[in-house]
Amino acid sequence: FETYQYVENIINIEGSYFATGIIVGDESEGTILKDNIINAKASVTYGITLEMSQESIIDNNTVELESEVVYGIQGYQSNENEITSNVFNANAKYVYVIVLSNGNYNKILYNSINANGLGGNLTIKNLDSLGYGNAGIYLHADSCNNTISGNEIISSKGYAILMDEGAIGNIILDNYLSLIAIFLFHQVKL
Repeated sequence: FETYQYVENIINIEGSYFATGIIVGDESEGTILKDNIINAKASVTYGITLEMSQESIIDNNTVELESEVVYGIQGYQSNENEITSNVFNANAKYVYVIVLSNGNYNKILYNSINANGLGGNLTIKNLDSLGYGNAGIYLHADSCNNTISGNEIISSKGYAILMDEGAIGNIILDNYLSLIAIFLFHQVKL
């Protein structure tokens, strides 16, 4: 495994269809993302992508995203990561600010999450296998044994926290959850 550090960078990305701030890829272990500012805008926008990376530390970053579909942090089969003290502001029709897919033993602590999802018809085709929706935090598929604590989550539509039926053994404790419509917390069957 390779270890990388991305510290105190300012990343401004604008694309016609797709934009992503930072990708931490397969066989990365112990990557540190700290004190970065990420601004991204496109039709489909990702702030930080974790692709089968393990034990990353994502701390004290500011992520500003604008799009039709936003994924603030998307973690796919990424385990034992620490996502702490970050500020996320996401504006789109559909927003998943932090989404883990088959991610286990992650800690999501003390983040400020503003998920401003408006809903409505997309003008583009979204090709991400997760689909789209509105949630501050989404534990997709078999995302198990994660800890979500001390976060402030404000969601304008959808859910503050959403979990699929296979997402079990998760600890959700001492969060401030605010939602304008639908549900604060929901676990759904697939």
